[in-house]
Amino acid sequence: MGAPIQCHFTAWSVEDSGIDRVAELLAAADRFAPCKNPERRYCRAVTEGPIESSRHFPIPAYHFHTDYRYPEGHGDDTSQTGRIFLYRQSQVHSPTIPGPPIGFLRDPQGNEIWDDNYMTTSSSEHQGSKLAGGARLVLNCRGGQDPTRYPVKMLRPGKCLQNAIHLWLRDFGYAISDWWHYQYEVLMTFVLKLPIGPRLVHYDYTIGDLADPFLGWVTMPRSSDADDKSRAKRARIRHEFGRLYLDLKRQGTLGEPMKSKWDDDRVPWTVYWKLKAWGVSIHDPEHEKSEWVEVYDPDCESM
Repeated sequence: MGAPIQCHFTAWSVEDSGIDRVAELLAAADRFAPCKNPERRYCRAVTEGPIESSRHFPIPAYHFHTDYRYPEGHGDDTSQTGRIFLYRQSQVHSPTIPGPPIGFLRDPQGNEIWDDNYMTTSSSEHQGSKLAGGARLVLNCRGGQDPTRYPVKMLRPGKCLQNAIHLWLRDFGYAISDWWHYQYEVLMTFVLKLPIGPRLVHYDYTIGDLADPFLGWVTMPRSSDADDKSRAKRARIRHEFGRLYLDLKRQGTLGEPMKSKWDDDRVPWTVYWKLKAWGVSIHDPEHEKSEWVEVYDPDCESM
């Protein structure tokens, strides 16, 4: 979408009921090389980061090494291989967004057909290559797809943002949540070109397809300054994020969190005490009496 990141893989969201068959067909086609260790999900090419890492990568259900390389190391560009990742739809797709429509999103003349939630990878909404300044200066190696190729469906920018926020909320407190937070910041900064810093986010067409209640939280005033007024703004943002989490959880629309090997049974307690520190109204005698009482400093949060 124009974000200045180097892409080492192509990720596909597949309906849960069909993902095993899709992986079987890809392997049988003999065009894509499955991992040499198909029974071991934590291959070095897709391993989660070390425990001290601030972002943990969501592990796909299946992956294929398209360049037939199987590096021993991981974590930097030289150790990456070209890959295809297959994720279960329940892992990476918000239930608040309908699944992709059946059929083409192009008419016989090649013009894209409007859909409220999806566009194609060759859509004119894709931006050209962008640059990031400083030490992280890289060229975006992905842009719009050649329109003569098969029109793959993907979420529209606003819906992609909604999806990232939902997954961030769903996995709140778990290691993977920081990954969705990172996706949110990339989308806001480089794709939608909207501030996550000191200015009010103005509603416009670029997030016109972002649904409530996510829109209300995104358009809250933000500030990155250190004065008391800014701290109050950040406190309100955290409070509303926690309230949104609780509302969706009580409605049953969050879904099961994506857990990693770094997560343990204390995560629900961590979430509980964090919400209390944010001033979110919550009371649970089980948590109050637990030996896992955490003292949490809200000002440590990046929001």
